Amino acid sequence: MLIATISILIVAFILIILPPTRYVALISVLSLFSALLSQKVRETIKECFMTLKIETEGLLNNGIYLKEVQPSLEQKHIFVRLPKVTVKTDIEDNVREIAITISPYNQEKLSKLDLSSVFQGFIQQQAQSNRDSSQMVYKLLNIDSDYFYKFSNLKQLFQFQKNYDSEIPLDKYNSIPVLSHKIIVARSGNGKSFLLLYLISFLALSQKNILLIADYKQSDVFIACRDNLGLSSVSSKEDILQMVEDTYLEMLDRQKAFNDYEGNKLGLTMDKLGYEPLFLVIDELASFTAALDKKELEQFNFHFKQIMLLGRALSVFCLITMQQFNVKNLGGSSELKEQFGDQILLGNNDSQTIQNLYGSNELPNFQMEKGNGFLQNDSNLQPVLFRSPFLEPSFFKHLEKLNLKLQTKKES
Repeated sequence: MLIATISILIVAFILIILPPTRYVALISVLSLFSALLSQKVRETIKECFMTLKIETEGLLNNGIYLKEVQPSLEQKHIFVRLPKVTVKTDIEDNVREIAITISPYNQEKLSKLDLSSVFQGFIQQQAQSNRDSSQMVYKLLNIDSDYFYKFSNLKQLFQFQKNYDSEIPLDKYNSIPVLSHKIIVARSGNGKSFLLLYLISFLALSQKNILLIADYKQSDVFIACRDNLGLSSVSSKEDILQMVEDTYLEMLDRQKAFNDYEGNKLGLTMDKLGYEPLFLVIDELASFTAALDKKELEQFNFHFKQIMLLGRALSVFCLITMQQFNVKNLGGSSELKEQFGDQILLGNNDSQTIQNLYGSNELPNFQMEKGNGFLQNDSNLQPVLFRSPFLEPSFFKHLEKLNLKLQTKKES
């Protein structure tokens, strides 16, 4: 496209010099510039330049090419063969999707290629091969784009939630399944409380889930769940231990109901037996387990481990948060980490925390803003960048009004 445009301009310039064809040439040039102004042509030219940038700064600089020596030339020149590159962008240029052809010589290098440095202001969200493994597909997001959701009150979130039955959107490009064990790891001040409150509110508003909230530190999320959302919430050491044990016993009851079912169990789910999904939410798990004595810790670890290993099939799930991830906080059982279907890491973290959670510390090295994080689950085998929904100040004012209504109701 670029070569054709240049050729037309050269021919038009020659024709302008010749008087008989001057007016025809001028009309041709004006028509060409008019065409160049069209959106489709502009996008094509932009994609051509981006392809060239990927080939030079991405592929050549990382040695992803085949050398071809031409001995017939007077001075030996080394030519290289580059894999085919295809670029797609959305209308607002918030997302750039790059596909590069895979071959035996470049497969390993392409799997490690990070194109974030090629495009300033963009961060590589994911890199994975397509279904037939013929291309490596890279998705890059504009870090300043408005691709996250905003909610000003619970009513708005409720209307949004009604559009989703089996998944919870995190942003416009990423979501997590409702029915899974989830863990959020984030240092203080990186948006963990906002994301946790969003997930709890989303699950509660569906009105078909049971939520049990345990928070030893009695954070703002705990207060909002207890006083504003009307959820079962406990904070004392004894009450949390009892809640976890009750969840374990509920799971055994469900297991018995499943085993006693006399019909065809193939495809049988707990909702068909009249059981709603149950979510045990433990905020700051490490802070809670650190307060337990040896006997209490053994009791908790036993119940928690059984829930994690058996709960998913019985619609009993855990939603856990930590400031730093370590398997010691899971009773020292590394197998429990694999039970978390959704592993979320928010904000800036040390390499050891990243290694402990994802098994590798090879994440893009840039300063993360509050609410930004990485997600790894069955849909994203490698961590992908996402941005948490933003709960506006009016969202919390709306919660306070709910609290006032609760108090008024109690007083009357």
